[in-house]
Amino acid sequence: MPVLRRQHPWTLVHSFYAVSGGFCVDISRDKTLPDIRALDYEQIKTLMKNEPSALPDLNEKEILDKSKASSLVKGIALLQVLWFCTQCIARLAQHLPISLLEMTTLIHGAFALATYVLWWKKPFDVVVPTLVITAEQHRMGIQDEEVPMPFVLYDLYTE
Repeated sequence: MPVLRRQHPWTLVHSFYAVSGGFCVDISRDKTLPDIRALDYEQIKTLMKNEPSALPDLNEKEILDKSKASSLVKGIALLQVLWFCTQCIARLAQHLPISLLEMTTLIHGAFALATYVLWWKKPFDVVVPTLVITAEQHRMGIQDEEVPMPFVLYDLYTE
C-alpha cells in the first residue's frame, strides 16, 4: 500500500475535532433522508489504517474557523480564574483568613486553569462536521460536501 502524503500534518486540533464528532459519514442508501453518523476513535483509527485518503486533508485554520470560541474569550476566562487564584494565594501568604467556600473555589480554579491550558486548542461547539467520503461511496456517486448535524428536538412538556 503506498504511503499517503498529506499537505497538512495531523495535530492536536485535528484529534480534538475528530473525537468530538467532527468527522461524519452518511450511511443512508438514498438521497431522500440522510443518515449522518459521527465517527468515533476506533472508526477513525481503522479508516486511517485502511483508507487514509478518505479523511479530508484539513489544516488547523479550517477546523478552528468552525469553533465558536476565540482565543480572546478563552484568555478572558483564563485571566478571571487566574486573578481569583492569585488573590486567594496572596491572602494565604499574608496569613489572612479564607472561607471554606473560597478554598473550594480555589481548588476548582486550579483544576480549571489546568483544563484551560490542556484544552486551549480544542474547537468549541462545531455545528457543521466534515463529511468523510469512502471509496465505496465515491463509486456510488456521493458528492463530497459539508452537511449540518442532524438535530433532534424534544418537547419536554408533551406526554
